[in-house]
Amino acid sequence: MLTRQPARIFLILAANCLFHLLLDALQIKWGNGVHLLAPLSWQYTHFNLVWPEHVLGYILSLVGIAYLFWKVPQINSTHLCLHDSPKWKIALLALVFYLVLPVLFLGQLEQSDPSYTKTLRNNSTRAGKTIELDRSYFSAEDKSISLFTGEKLSVSGVLPEKSGTISVQGKFISERQLQSYKYHNHNSYRDYASKTGLALIAAMWLYLLLQKRLNHTRSRIKS
Repeated sequence: MLTRQPARIFLILAANCLFHLLLDALQIKWGNGVHLLAPLSWQYTHFNLVWPEHVLGYILSLVGIAYLFWKVPQINSTHLCLHDSPKWKIALLALVFYLVLPVLFLGQLEQSDPSYTKTLRNNSTRAGKTIELDRSYFSAEDKSISLFTGEKLSVSGVLPEKSGTISVQGKFISERQLQSYKYHNHNSYRDYASKTGLALIAAMWLYLLLQKRLNHTRSRIKS
């Protein structure tokens, strides 16, 4: 709503969001996934084809960076296509919907038990229940695993020798002790790729905004 071509920009953003979710759904994520059909369905969509560290991820990341730099001259020539009279009211209304609507669906989401949240919340009934953890930090020193909730559990069974980020399939043998049946080691590629992508986007927007401001100042000086 702040640009000169709102429909075109919306379709580009929507297509990229969908593409992002589909790529996420290709990955193996124990106890995690993509709510691709939300709010019609809150079941995870995952095709479980490759781990996040698969070579496909590196290839797509490099292709994305190469494509961005290939487009830089075009981005530079078109400048920042903000509307001279942006539709602030519609934009703010859309922002309110973006922030409020997810809250209205929290009840339905919790019923689907995403990432085993029900099991983790009900401490007294954990024993005997199976669980899957996606990308949790494992400490080899004290044989513990840190959950996304901030809780730390003792863990035994099949485990790596060194500390690091792992995914785990296991079972609660007591309220605060987990037995691991299977694990997968993760590296830091995913974190660094996300930070690099966000940094490139921020740098591009900052450059375009500064360029627009500079051009505006030059035009005022000339007039």
